[in-house]
Amino acid sequence: MNPSYLYHAFGVRHQECTKTEYKGNQNIHYIQTRKERNYK
Repeated sequence: MNPSYLYHAFGVRHQECTKTEYKGNQNIHYIQTRKERNYK
């Protein structure tokens, strides 16, 4: 998933989505901290 989407939709920064599940009417996003640490 695009990191820009995570930031604009949920306010999540410096994370990446590793998995997305759809259960019923819920979207479940699994996120983790990016491995590179060169972000500002």
